[in-house]
Amino acid sequence: MKNQHKIILIIPYYGTFPEYLHAWLLSVSYNPDVDFLLVTDIQYKNKYPENVKVLNWSFEKLIKEIQTNFDFPINITRPYKLCDYKLAYGLIFQKHITQYDFWGYCDIDQVFGSIRNFIQNDILDNYDFIELLGHFSLHKNNGRVNNFFKMDGSLYGYKKAFSTSRNCNFSETTGKIQIILKNNFKYYHKPDSFADLSRWHKKIMLVDNSVCSHKHQIFFWENGKAYMAYVADEKVCVKEFMYIHFQKKNPKIEFKDVSDVKSFYCFADKFVIKNEGPPTKEFIYKHSNYRGALREKIERTIAKFKLFFKRYVLLDRTRKRILLDVKMSGYKILKPKVTESRL
Repeated sequence: MKNQHKIILIIPYYGTFPEYLHAWLLSVSYNPDVDFLLVTDIQYKNKYPENVKVLNWSFEKLIKEIQTNFDFPINITRPYKLCDYKLAYGLIFQKHITQYDFWGYCDIDQVFGSIRNFIQNDILDNYDFIELLGHFSLHKNNGRVNNFFKMDGSLYGYKKAFSTSRNCNFSETTGKIQIILKNNFKYYHKPDSFADLSRWHKKIMLVDNSVCSHKHQIFFWENGKAYMAYVADEKVCVKEFMYIHFQKKNPKIEFKDVSDVKSFYCFADKFVIKNEGPPTKEFIYKHSNYRGALREKIERTIAKFKLFFKRYVLLDRTRKRILLDVKMSGYKILKPKVTESRL
């Protein structure tokens, strides 16, 4: 049997760990064939899973380490700015990833299912990048890919992105994705493999409703796998995901001792222990928060208005500046294609 490619995910984190960290670590522990490198100065009282490696670096030390890779002054005044540097992790942490075939990054506002179920050797054999978004991505660990962020194609370019304290969206739409597409890298992109939840709805809904969305649906984690259970034609159906990303939500967690936890529900406001067996149709109806087509349409309209108001009316200077720069420069934004099937 062919050996698996070795994978490591890199997560710098500063400030205070959220309460749902316990759920994240539990899901990480069920992926023993993927390593995680946590870079932080937070003192965690409990024991990390064996596949979590920790670099106890202060924020100042991390900035110094990053600076050693560039011959111009970088500008990092707050941890959130590290988002722009995700593409350079292959250089910044190169001493810590030499034994790995792929490195990548993820967030901790996630619950992982089985990563290897969705990213198997045939995919890793044939692509330079697996998934392209900021909350999860893998990069082939070689010189060309580790330096790809220096190539042309992005809206600003890495020197400008790294020289300003403002966020430049360099790790996503106008940065990473454009460089990959405009320099003909091989990428694998399957947005229906992960559940990216909308932060603008009280109900648990996917950001892209065209991917896989139903009137009555709930999400849960069980024995190392992440699922959506939904009702279709009066029957309970289940879809597996690589991970559930509950972005910008701050769910309470009703368990902190995860030693005996085998399954839990991921509701919009809390994580609760799940009983054995599949959820019933009645349970899904009760907890899906579906209140009719009209209410759903009203909520979606309000959510879109809130998003529009925050992005274009409030002083979101970063987004306004990016949109203005795109318009003034005539910059063309390319969209990635969905990978239809495995090689």
